[in-house]
Amino acid sequence: MMLLATIIAWTMTGWLLVGLVCMPWIILRGLDRIDPAVSGSSRGFRLIMIPSAIAFWPLLLKRALQRQSPSEERTAHKQAAGGRS
Repeated sequence: MMLLATIIAWTMTGWLLVGLVCMPWIILRGLDRIDPAVSGSSRGFRLIMIPSAIAFWPLLLKRALQRQSPSEERTAHKQAAGGRS
């Protein structure tokens, strides 16, 4: 049981360390690539995003490096309106 706890602890530590290394790029550059509406956002918003960037670094990094336009929101309201904004 102690071995399992040690493995989990080391895995989480590694995950967080990689997140800490990736976080500055994600916060400063990556968020703007994921959603252009974020460009020009306040420092407060970016500070709030730091814990999320550390925890979800693989998802955010993958999305930021894809270099494709952000996906359009698909909701029941937009579908009923014929896809118009």
